Amino acid sequence: MMTTDPVAPSAAAPKRGKSPQVALAVAALGALALGAAVAFFGSHSQAPAAGQPAGSGGGAAGGPVASGATLGQAPAKADEFWSALPDPLVTVQGQKVMRDEVRAQLPARADQLLADQPGGESLLYAAAQAAERLVDERLAIALLPQDDLQALQTRVNLERDSEVRRHGGLEPWTQELARRLQTPAGWVTLARTRAALDMALEVTDTQPATDDAVLQQRYAKRKSRWQLPPMVRWREIAVAVEPGDSAAGEKARQTLQAALERLARGEDFGALATELSGGHSRSRGGDRGWTRPGEVDAELNRALQALAVGQRSGLVVSSHGMHILEVLEKRPESLRPFEEARDQLRGEFLAELRFSQRRQLLKALRGKAEIRWATSQLAEVTAQAAPGRAIDTALPATPVAHPAEPGQAPGHP
Repeated sequence: MMTTDPVAPSAAAPKRGKSPQVALAVAALGALALGAAVAFFGSHSQAPAAGQPAGSGGGAAGGPVASGATLGQAPAKADEFWSALPDPLVTVQGQKVMRDEVRAQLPARADQLLADQPGGESLLYAAAQAAERLVDERLAIALLPQDDLQALQTRVNLERDSEVRRHGGLEPWTQELARRLQTPAGWVTLARTRAALDMALEVTDTQPATDDAVLQQRYAKRKSRWQLPPMVRWREIAVAVEPGDSAAGEKARQTLQAALERLARGEDFGALATELSGGHSRSRGGDRGWTRPGEVDAELNRALQALAVGQRSGLVVSSHGMHILEVLEKRPESLRPFEEARDQLRGEFLAELRFSQRRQLLKALRGKAEIRWATSQLAEVTAQAAPGRAIDTALPATPVAHPAEPGQAPGHP
């Protein structure tokens, strides 16, 4: 059964090179422009992850649907499930989204979804959402003129390379994606969609943010987010000891007892830490930087709380070894002032604005495009849940700010 995607049209979105209020030219989604974009990206796609089928048509999942078979009766084996699906699964503006192309969006772990519901309903839903994301990608890249397609691919490649480096290599990145039931091919699909929409909207960080009154409202709305806990900056002379190693424990005790005597004679704490410590702070003269309550071993935390600025501890035994501590600075609980938070608030506002504009544009494209599913079951799944969720997946919300990393100013949310 052929059915049109039920997403309703929304407000017109801005057009490249024009005022943000200019209506979206849906005619640009014609088959020629879309076909050129799909052909370009088909030749520049990343190879499927290991164990995945090729990106378009045929392959292990090929073959006709058995006479009288239905999706609800699909055997609980991934290959047989995919073979029971029609090919293509969906067409958008006359362009086909192939079954194996959809399957390449899902990792091998997707087979586990079949175990959840023996009839294949879970995997059917996952397949429908993956197909929706490919529909989003086709609609987004069709907005761009042919001359911009190479720039788009370069942008996505740079983002992909950055992600690979951040995860320590291709294999750990792929493993992390699989943990989230995603593949490199699926990640590229989402990245292309976001980048193409941004290029079409010409959204940049240079656009007007808001005045301070609006940022002040955002600051006050979640004031607890800017609350800074009490912090202590300290340094240590530390010798690691494995639990239960009494001989090493006694040696460490003797080493640090001698260090206490040398400190009493006026030797420099940092020099002794560099000489005697075995921890990662050794190269910094034992400086551990700023610490919040609960970030260190309980025994160390208790000792640090008891010490005043400039004071040194005696021998402190922790679960990691033995230590001599010295408190350098302390900061009481405080509220990060608005002036320090302003730039972060403005950046988050711009990121949310980008998200909202992308979403409006994508909904407008979906509302006016011809999107047809190959079976009534797929159409029902997408009509009930997949369209809105697919859009949200393609356009993730602004990331939540993380606690300060080493080398950053302390206490920044």
